[in-house]
Amino acid sequence: MIIKEFKEEKFKLVKPLYNYILDNYLLENPDLQILELGVGFYFEMALKLKQNNYNITVMDFNQEAVLNANYLGLDAFKDDLFNPNLKLYDSYDLMYSVRPPRDLQNDIARIAKLNDCNLIIQPLSNETALESLKPVCYNGKILCKL
Repeated sequence: MIIKEFKEEKFKLVKPLYNYILDNYLLENPDLQILELGVGFYFEMALKLKQNNYNITVMDFNQEAVLNANYLGLDAFKDDLFNPNLKLYDSYDLMYSVRPPRDLQNDIARIAKLNDCNLIIQPLSNETALESLKPVCYNGKILCKL
């Protein structure tokens, strides 16, 4: 098992996304059910949300990532975004994904739409938003939302 813990220097990469979620969703409704899609082994965003008592769950296709998330105290489940079990996603108010591969972004957007859920994606810095997503500039960082 690979054990990763919170690293402040890695959190800086997602800090604009974190602040955007705080400013636009959590300050108004701190009880939102939040899901990070495709967490991988980068738990900083989810751990910061959990540390501040927000309702966060993470998912990934990699069972080791899910086990690591559980070890770190995060609620986590395994699923395949290309062929999702849609029942797993119906209780969330907000979904986000950090730098997902471009070929996953349409599937992520489809899951959010089918569940009538808000979605925010932090793409790689050199990527443009998918046509189905709206680009938003927040503190110099481009985010994409449904």
